[in-house]
Amino acid sequence: MISTMDAVVDIDRPVDEVYRRWTDFDDLPDLLPSVERVERVDDDVTHWDARVGGLRRSFYATTVEEIPNQQISWTSDTGRQHNGIVMFTRLTSDRTRLELRLAWVPESFLERTGARLGIDRQIAERDLARFTQRVEDAPAIEPPVPW
Repeated sequence: MISTMDAVVDIDRPVDEVYRRWTDFDDLPDLLPSVERVERVDDDVTHWDARVGGLRRSFYATTVEEIPNQQISWTSDTGRQHNGIVMFTRLTSDRTRLELRLAWVPESFLERTGARLGIDRQIAERDLARFTQRVEDAPAIEPPVPW
């Protein structure tokens, strides 16, 4: 049975800044507590080490679609099979809605129980709250200057 999860936060920063923070894989572990490490393998593939609900996860993810400042969707290639999308919606010039959607097949009793109890959603909401706090507390990133 497939489990799904949605989590949404509104961030007091422009959409291009929120998008750039999310895609800065070197800093992502400081912004999302469950993420331990992200390494870009090539243009479309990343390797992730994460800890979710006390369980360590390691997987490769392939970006299926990336529309800058709008959305990134991916599917895992190894490890716990899942797919997801993160969407960035401009609410005002200085406010962005970030929505994370994940789908996966829980493999163990612990994973099935966590999915039924909404623990994965709670962890995602905690991570997104931390992301929001860190992004809002950090100095603003200036948009790139066009050539």
